[in-house]
Amino acid sequence: MTPFEQNYRVPGRFEEHECTFITWPCLASDLEIANFEKEIVIFAQKLSQYENVVIIADPSNYKKAFNQCKEFSTVWSIPTDFSWIRDNGPIFIKNNKEEVAGIHFKFNGWGNKFKKCESVKEMPKLILEKLNIKRFTSELILEGGGVSFDGQGTMITTEQMLMHKNRNASFSKTQIEEEVRDFLGIEKVIWLKKGLVEDEGTDGHVDCVVEYLAPKKVLVQTVYDNITKSSSWSKSFKIMKKFVLVRAHEIDHSHPVLVKLGT
Repeated sequence: MTPFEQNYRVPGRFEEHECTFITWPCLASDLEIANFEKEIVIFAQKLSQYENVVIIADPSNYKKAFNQCKEFSTVWSIPTDFSWIRDNGPIFIKNNKEEVAGIHFKFNGWGNKFKKCESVKEMPKLILEKLNIKRFTSELILEGGGVSFDGQGTMITTEQMLMHKNRNASFSKTQIEEEVRDFLGIEKVIWLKKGLVEDEGTDGHVDCVVEYLAPKKVLVQTVYDNITKSSSWSKSFKIMKKFVLVRAHEIDHSHPVLVKLGT
């Protein structure tokens, strides 16, 4: 039986949860944040004031991570060669009995862009084993940052990412919808054409531009260009307004500003 047939569903990220996972920077391959260990410590320490934090460190970095974070977080030693655990970690689901399980989707380094992403392919399995949580495995390549859930069976994603030939060339759109229904309990998929403009690293991850705040309510980041007199997300706005209440910050391209989201 599929998770859907067993009454499992994926919750929204805004729902109550037990902890947050953070991957310790991997110095050998994680070029974007390899030198940001200090910032990770500060972030984890602040977050630990509100919820439990688990730091996942490669065995080669475990001692350093443990010494710096042991006072305010749990530190696990798990082989990893890249950060961004939202993308390469498990996606958690729960059933109507509040039992939790995890989905192990395939991961290929954001469309084979990063060749050193080998250890993280087993990250969902290793985390779920450590938690002693049931694991379901899917053949779909899906990164957590490429999807957003309302917790009631609706998912927002982009064709640019989930249907890209470097990920799921063997899946049709219908087959993808069937797979996320069977494993995540998704009964409606809102397909946006593209994600962030010029996002070559992830091929348009939706979490860069939209996230559910509650069922039928999303926060959207968009840019209005005074030169072209258009919004970078005007087409996506029209799609989403059919389904959700959209709250947006629009930034004037000719006058850069710092935008603080939330209070």
